[in-house]
Amino acid sequence: MSSPFVLQLKNRRCLVIGGGTVAERKINHLVTEGAAVTVVSPDLTEGLRQHRENIDYVQTALAESDVNQESCPRLNLQWRDFFLVVIATDSFQLNETFAKKLGQFISLINVVDNQELSTFFFPSVVDRGLLKIAVTTSGASPILAKKIKKHLLHSIGPEYREYVEQLEIIRKLLHENEPNARKRRALLEAITHFPAPHSDKGNR
Repeated sequence: MSSPFVLQLKNRRCLVIGGGTVAERKINHLVTEGAAVTVVSPDLTEGLRQHRENIDYVQTALAESDVNQESCPRLNLQWRDFFLVVIATDSFQLNETFAKKLGQFISLINVVDNQELSTFFFPSVVDRGLLKIAVTTSGASPILAKKIKKHLLHSIGPEYREYVEQLEIIRKLLHENEPNARKRRALLEAITHFPAPHSDKGNR
């Protein structure tokens, strides 16, 4: 069984092994969330090459001998320094080998073609600024997760970005000016509406 958690990735060192199309999607997500991303791959997609300044790129193919111990002198990398690793080479066998060996040093592992070896999954995310809605099937059906995300994108519109920011400001002001926790809660309940006010859905 899997359990959903929200990870704080800002400034966390994250490793991605592979530079293909699947890896690109994972890298883009990590970079967007503010992670410090190191990519080990002999090549990068055109999209990743265009955003080369956002990643630390080690241009080489990772070898099995590189992950036999917690440090890799050839690449000057310490595996334990990484918060998580995404393994996305085009070899199922290599992915399995890297996952088993790096699992000794890095707890959070995502193997793009092997959910059983993965300790976390990338959800489909509806991103509305501070509001993020994650959908995951725990690796069972990424296509279904994407379709549910598409449905939610129509239900939770871009107006929620500003709305949640306004609620955050009000909540902070109440914490500064209203010492009574019950009154704060009552006020927040009164002003927090769903659907968001002024949206098409809220005005129906």
